[in-house]
Amino acid sequence: MEDGDSLSQVAVIGALNSPRFALQAAQFVKKIEILKSNAAPSTQTEMNFSEITFREDLVGRAPSSAEDEVISSCDHDLVVGELAALLQRQKIKTGNDTESELFTVDPSENRISHIFEVLTETKENNVLAAVAKLLLQTSAATLNPLPILVLPEEKMNHYEQELRRINISVIGFHWQEERVVFSGLEKIKLR
Repeated sequence: MEDGDSLSQVAVIGALNSPRFALQAAQFVKKIEILKSNAAPSTQTEMNFSEITFREDLVGRAPSSAEDEVISSCDHDLVVGELAALLQRQKIKTGNDTESELFTVDPSENRISHIFEVLTETKENNVLAAVAKLLLQTSAATLNPLPILVLPEEKMNHYEQELRRINISVIGFHWQEERVVFSGLEKIKLR
């Protein structure tokens, strides 16, 4: 960002006119606290598979430049976090890593059972990139976890039938005030 004659680095955390700006700002502060507490990485502190957890500091992407895309991108972390929390309330073990923002684990087999890719900004190139990522991740993983694409409900029907043919499940979400509501999750066998 230009600041007079110099350039300043900034982090876009939300849009001032978004009804969820307070949630986005609070989540940003929480992520900064997590980053500060994990400031000294070491291979000795790496998680092993039995200690998988959902870590909010591994969620997020750089936002686009158009205002509506910025608002959607800022909502992304909120949607991923709410989906993880919903799954955890259903006693489903969740996790994430540098490759996947969210996955579920089948504790009986000690393996990743489902990989989620969440899109809040649904330009076609973003959807295609997410589909490709899911296909690559699930084909390379042991015992082929099931891929799930999460899209805004208004875009869900546009892609669902095509993606079902290549074995990618699609669930939708919409905002109900400051709460994310997911649709289609009940159709997926997560246990």
